[in-house]
Amino acid sequence: PDSKNLATASWSGVCKLWSVPGSSLVCNLKGHEDRVSDIQYHPHSGITIGSSVDLATAGVDGTLRLWSLSEINQAKDEKMDTEKVTSTKKAMEEEEDEKEKKEGEDEEGGEKVPAIKAISVLKGHEDRLSRVAFHPSGNFIASSSYDATWRLWDLTVQKELLKQDGHAVGVYGLGFQSDGSVLATGDVGGIIRVWDLRSGRPVASLDGHVDNVLSIQFAPNGHNLATGSCDNSLRIWDLRKRRCAYTILAHSKLISNVCYHPNNGDFLLSSSYDNTVKIWSARDYQLINTLHGHEGRVMRVQMSADGKMIASTSFDRTWKLWMADED
Repeated sequence: PDSKNLATASWSGVCKLWSVPGSSLVCNLKGHEDRVSDIQYHPHSGITIGSSVDLATAGVDGTLRLWSLSEINQAKDEKMDTEKVTSTKKAMEEEEDEKEKKEGEDEEGGEKVPAIKAISVLKGHEDRLSRVAFHPSGNFIASSSYDATWRLWDLTVQKELLKQDGHAVGVYGLGFQSDGSVLATGDVGGIIRVWDLRSGRPVASLDGHVDNVLSIQFAPNGHNLATGSCDNSLRIWDLRKRRCAYTILAHSKLISNVCYHPNNGDFLLSSSYDNTVKIWSARDYQLINTLHGHEGRVMRVQMSADGKMIASTSFDRTWKLWMADED
């Protein structure tokens, strides 16, 4: 949210935090026992002092993990303390202490970086997790899973608050409306449901996609909803009319992620397994630009909170940072 760091997740189960725009590795996040399917920043991370949760990750291991970046400084302090103790040891003790010192840090390209652990592991889903999304207030987090449920968790007590099994098949994409009163979920069959969080009940069902709905995001205006699917289409829904307002045959392969400009929603981004990221006008849904450069499937695209940077991650094992043209 402060546009100073970028978090990436991988199929190895290890997540990484990078500085931007410098792209230096800050730390590794270790704990998942299988692929990490999603990673999200807390809306107040880096903005509110003393925020206890900075990141959340969803794993194929069926867990939702919460991370605090304050653990980075703690890991550094522990390293310094260990080094001080080591200097007073005898030769045989120094060798043993060296092993202990290396716990909590990794070596990347000859440089040692902190390796931190999750501060909390939330369990309850009976199958792999697909996506996570923080409530705009920062007090709650939602998760979707192949167990055909989505769940709402209270971050204060770190316990499950709501379990909803309104889908007949696995749930994948999900996203909160900007005011936090509504949540939208999409399943692997192409059905989208819109939920009133006050009652926990569905208030709308949107049909149109014919394959897995991988990504969902509300526009800042609160009544438009963008969805990306394995059917290669990007759809814009008008919740006031409860129907699809526009369909964009956006890519030649599945759409892995969609996101609006975070401030004004004037344009939206889509990433695809066709190795590209595309920028669309949110006014007339015309193509503005296509970003080429990845040599493999583009798994995710996001825009920085200030709207000046676009980050994309790919199956080619790279992430790229795209800067807005000042002209």
